[in-house]
Amino acid sequence: MDLNHGTTPSGKRIVSAESIREMLRSRVPVPDPHMFGPVYLTLVLDPVQAQFLRKPDRIRYELLPVSETHFLMPPAHPLEDTQTVAIYDFTNGTSQYLHTNCRVNPRQG
Repeated sequence: MDLNHGTTPSGKRIVSAESIREMLRSRVPVPDPHMFGPVYLTLVLDPVQAQFLRKPDRIRYELLPVSETHFLMPPAHPLEDTQTVAIYDFTNGTSQYLHTNCRVNPRQG
């Protein structure tokens, strides 16, 4: 459908012409995946959980930036899914919390 300055082909106005002009001026660029440098996440599993899952106690994931604070975390195993990751609550330039897999984890170390 061609919005033609905020109207449908039948002539019905659905978006103001000013809104269309604003959308054309304020495009959000797609972030360069290398803009933030290599960003990695190491998850430390509980030793019992690691043994049960037959995984190492530390799993390193690559993080693909979507923005300065949001990332995609590709799977480390074929049975895993890609997950979203967010970092927030910056104190002195360092994030204090990691949100992943429906859980919030405070920074350690």
